[in-house]
Amino acid sequence: MRPHITEQEYQERNKRLWSIWLQAYKVRLKIDFEGNHDNTKTQFSERLNLMQSVNPRVVLRNYLAEEAIKSADKGDYTVAQQLFNSLTTPFKNPDMSLNNESFHLVSRIKYRPPDWSRKLRVSCSS
Repeated sequence: MRPHITEQEYQERNKRLWSIWLQAYKVRLKIDFEGNHDNTKTQFSERLNLMQSVNPRVVLRNYLAEEAIKSADKGDYTVAQQLFNSLTTPFKNPDMSLNNESFHLVSRIKYRPPDWSRKLRVSCSS
């Protein structure tokens, strides 16, 4: 609720602020791409390293835990082990080789959860 401004004033203010931000962003992009290309590559690499150090590639999702539990109930602990291995190094990119189990798990996580997972309910028994 905005008691001191009308909806139109609010919309105009937002449009003006977004325009200011967009102009600043355009200037930043121009500097990045017209600057020293060696330096630009270094800056990009540093930015990428920073992003990868704070944004995990793996986050535990209910459906992933459920798959690991169901497999373990059947005596197959490989899914749980893959999940565990990925979660212990959430910021590390997996080896992209075809025989790397962590790579296969991460590649599956990139997609939407399976439909059956929408029916999952989590409870805490303490």
